[in-house]
Amino acid sequence: CIREIDIKGCVGNLSIVVHMFRDVLNVDAAFCVFVDKEREVSVVIGRSRSEDLSIGSVMRKLGGGGHQGAGSAVIKTGKTGEITEKIYSMLKTGKFGAVKISDLMSFPVVTIEDETKMAEVKKILAENRCTGVPVVNKKNKIIGIISKRDFSRAKKGACLDTIPVKAYMSRSIKTIQSSMSPMKAVRIMIKYDVGRLPVFSDDKLSGIVSRSDIMDYFYDFQKSEKII
Repeated sequence: CIREIDIKGCVGNLSIVVHMFRDVLNVDAAFCVFVDKEREVSVVIGRSRSEDLSIGSVMRKLGGGGHQGAGSAVIKTGKTGEITEKIYSMLKTGKFGAVKISDLMSFPVVTIEDETKMAEVKKILAENRCTGVPVVNKKNKIIGIISKRDFSRAKKGACLDTIPVKAYMSRSIKTIQSSMSPMKAVRIMIKYDVGRLPVFSDDKLSGIVSRSDIMDYFYDFQKSEKII
């Protein structure tokens, strides 16, 4: 459901209005275009509870940002109904489905064999500009995760040239399916205090998603919310 509403000057709590508008009409998704004719700008805010629509994807096309359930954009006002028609046109394409982990993950995945020495691991992390990678055995099965913070567990003066990565890797492996949502990744990361999750698709390693990947995704929404 989409509505255009005229406003004048700075009006607070517009996002709450849209949230209530969606709930009162009992629709899966609602968009409100708040038009300030004097300043010739419009604030577009969307809210959704449907997993089949990503509000953030729609808003990014309008120059704003957001995530699956919420987002906003501030754009120059054109002709009456122009923004509404643009939103309708985008929704009709069906290309704005919910964002999945597969949209955020990095691939191909850099892995390290369990017998690799810690000194070499340090170089690999630096060369690939990453803070952690999965550790695999000779059968290429993931048996752990090594991250930069694991180096702090090495005793002072320890010879990293002789210590294998399996001695310091974390053996508590948490993974996620590529079809899952970014919020699911957040819950796993917080619950188990992990900074990255190997991503699987059809029982095969297809990528890896890090805490920074998730933060970058949600930052778009937070940034757009500050505008209004």
